[in-house]
Amino acid sequence: MVEAEAGSSTMAATAAGNSSVEPVHITISRESGAALIWTSAEASQVRAQHGIVGLLVGSLPLMPQQNVFLGLPLSLFDEEVVYLVRRGAAVLVDEAEAHGVSAQDEVAAARLHEDRAIDREEQQRRARALAQETKSKYEREMKEKGAASKDKKNKEAMARRQERKEKKGDGSDDLFGGGGGTSQDKDKEEEGKVGGGYSIHIPTDSNSMPWYRQRAPKATYRTLSQAAKAGLWTYPRTAEQQARCAVFEALRAKDYYMSKGLRFGGDLVVYPGDPLRYHSHFTATVQTTRQSSFPVQELVAAGRLGTAVKKAHLLCSVHGQEDVDDAKIIARRLEGADDDARTSSWGDVDFFSLTWAGFGT
Repeated sequence: MVEAEAGSSTMAATAAGNSSVEPVHITISRESGAALIWTSAEASQVRAQHGIVGLLVGSLPLMPQQNVFLGLPLSLFDEEVVYLVRRGAAVLVDEAEAHGVSAQDEVAAARLHEDRAIDREEQQRRARALAQETKSKYEREMKEKGAASKDKKNKEAMARRQERKEKKGDGSDDLFGGGGGTSQDKDKEEEGKVGGGYSIHIPTDSNSMPWYRQRAPKATYRTLSQAAKAGLWTYPRTAEQQARCAVFEALRAKDYYMSKGLRFGGDLVVYPGDPLRYHSHFTATVQTTRQSSFPVQELVAAGRLGTAVKKAHLLCSVHGQEDVDDAKIIARRLEGADDDARTSSWGDVDFFSLTWAGFGT
């Protein structure tokens, strides 16, 4: 038995108001086909202010099995990038263009690498000197500690022999005393070991490089049309991709957070709040139009899977799109029709929740 609930939502979103102050944009680096955020401040900002979760993909070179707690950069999926750029919250940066080195910059690049090599060698020299100093200090302390311990043992043995002489009154040693039955003072060598290695700081911020020109006209793009004309960002370019963006923006308008839904058999996993605080309530499947076919076996599978993972499955269908032809979609993009979230007409979204009755979901 299948229960369905129908609802309708529009994609309308409120863009930031006009201000005389230049807004601070989040930098989305476009490199090797990925959209990345490299700073912790911006990663925190997109999550707290815009409800964008992304996926941390960075790991440490010396920890190849690191797969639970990853770090920067933060990778954004396509719908998240479109959402941020359309609202004027982020700019796309062509990293290949921003790192373009001219003949004039080659001298500066060579000087930078030379300076960094000198700095690295100096850090290594200081680290070796510190390690040697620590080792010498440790050996000196252990030597002094050993001498003091030996002197203490001798004094204790003499005191015991004197005590036994006084008790016997004849000045002879105890037959079984031997004068050497003192408790051993165990030295905890691990407490004095030369501790730890050392770290060498290597600057990795692109902004510090003299040839890096992030704000160059051919490197930074503030709208989807500009990025599309440059060939840097063309998503969405099909009716299906456009429908995904429409569903994403409709759910964000309701303050839902989203991530990719492959693990739960859908296009999206939908959370009522930040995923760090809430479990997801829905999995979502996107349909390009109301007339899109949906095989019965997939419908049954979606309902059963959603129930098994304690989630309702959303069927999201888009209607009212002006263009469903790929060529027209691209043409509208180049004309700037999709640049502003207030004027773009990607259509309205209908949501149908799908669960199996009597299973306690």
